[in-house]
Amino acid sequence: MLYLFSQVVQVVLDGINNLLKMADSDMEAITAMIEECGGLDKIESLQNHENVEIYKLAYEIIEQYFSEEGDDDPNLAPQLQADGNFQFQPGADPGAPGGGAAGAGAAGAGGEAGAGGAKPFEF
Repeated sequence: MLYLFSQVVQVVLDGINNLLKMADSDMEAITAMIEECGGLDKIESLQNHENVEIYKLAYEIIEQYFSEEGDDDPNLAPQLQADGNFQFQPGADPGAPGGGAAGAGAAGAGGEAGAGGAKPFEF
């Protein structure tokens, strides 16, 4: 019975994949409909399926049709400093105490960071 269920799921995923491949200008409307009816949640849950083919197909559908490439927050990316180090605290002044390479050193003998409080993580 479980094998038959897996076959049905795989056929449905193949159908969704083919529908989305042929969508062209209707892609946004079709993906919105799939999301509105809870289909995306179901496809995401199938990424944990014991059948590897179902897992792969579900992953492929999500990556190709439901992943948004432009949703990265540029403020989260580390900033490259003039000295070649990366600063992982956006908006911090590299020249301020704890903002440059000198502030990224090891904690003092007491195990505490220097007098500036929290330091940005750099390497």
